[in-house]
Amino acid sequence: PDYQIVKGDAYLIRNEGGPAVSAYEEALRINTDNSNVAKIQTRIGKVFKRGKNYIETQKSFNTAIQADSNFAPVYREYGELWLMAGSYPRAATNYRKYLEKGEGTPEDKLRYAKFAFLSKDYTNAVAQLDEIKGKLKDTDINRMYGYSYVELNQPQPAVENLKTLLEALPDNKELPTDYGYLGRAYSLVEATDSVTNALNDSLSYMYLSKAAPLDTTNNYYQFLADAKYKGKDYVGAADAYRQSVAWKEKKADQKPGANDYFRLATSYYYGYGLAPKEQRDSTLLPRADSAFAKVSEVAPDFVPAYKMRAYTNLLMDPTGEKEL
Repeated sequence: PDYQIVKGDAYLIRNEGGPAVSAYEEALRINTDNSNVAKIQTRIGKVFKRGKNYIETQKSFNTAIQADSNFAPVYREYGELWLMAGSYPRAATNYRKYLEKGEGTPEDKLRYAKFAFLSKDYTNAVAQLDEIKGKLKDTDINRMYGYSYVELNQPQPAVENLKTLLEALPDNKELPTDYGYLGRAYSLVEATDSVTNALNDSLSYMYLSKAAPLDTTNNYYQFLADAKYKGKDYVGAADAYRQSVAWKEKKADQKPGANDYFRLATSYYYGYGLAPKEQRDSTLLPRADSAFAKVSEVAPDFVPAYKMRAYTNLLMDPTGEKEL
């Protein structure tokens, strides 16, 4: 059997799937003690996977697991199969079994960290990255650390890793999401003094503004607007919410809803009402009125929109002369 397995491997290296399967099947035929079934079926599955016959691939991998549930390599191959299918949680689950049942290399652990990250298991991704810290050089390590820490609401290590990432990358290798996540991280940092908070806000706005027009998948205008609203830059928030609404309107699956228009409207409202009297921009009130009307059009039963629209109209008609 070992001879036929090596022969099959040689054909597989030469990308000759038919002869490879024939050799593996011959190995199964003469394998009288069943000791190599898991190994052989895993290799047959690899041939089918290479040939994009995924149903037969799964059959072979399942047969391998039934023959020997502790045969580690089959779980690695199964993990890669689920990755191709875009099923990241299943990919991560199988790769974790591969590491549990075998002695994974740092490269294997990094691979698993990527699978965990893609399946949004950020805690596990960070734990795996911690195990290989300093053992490998890969820009994705800082990227996954940074993104994961943002999702876990740990902004300070997120900032540190994303700054390290951007310093190491040439400009043409930086991703819009690198700027976006760094902007989100700065918006989450809570400093003890107002000067540092102002600086963090400024950096957050800068990176989110850089990411927003470049990223067609993630709506960083929304994050920018939320950050400016949190920083009480209501006019700036209104402009970003307006761009967020426009971004969603272009998407078939992400149409703006009542909350989007309500945030836009309240930003216009506070942008006028909380500004010093001599600096108030009266053009903000009709915009707020229109946005509140849009909220009521989208969600007629949302009561706060009517109340806020009334307040807006009171500012537009303070004497009640027009009965707005």
